Amino acid sequence: DGGPRGLGRLYAANTIGATIGVLGAVYLLLPAIGYSAGALVLAGLVVALAPGALRRGRRRAGS
Repeated sequence: DGGPRGLGRLYAANTIGATIGVLGAVYLLLPAIGYSAGALVLAGLVVALAPGALRRGRRRAGS
């Protein structure tokens, strides 16, 4: 669904996902594994997901 409605849904999904991610990290992940290990896990996740995000962004920009 393109247009303003699709963009609104995208922003809503992003906001909800970011909120759930932060709360999960702060209240579940970090206390369970410790803050130093948690920082390493989260940094590794960002590094692992970055290539896919870049590919998707380039593909969408080219279309």
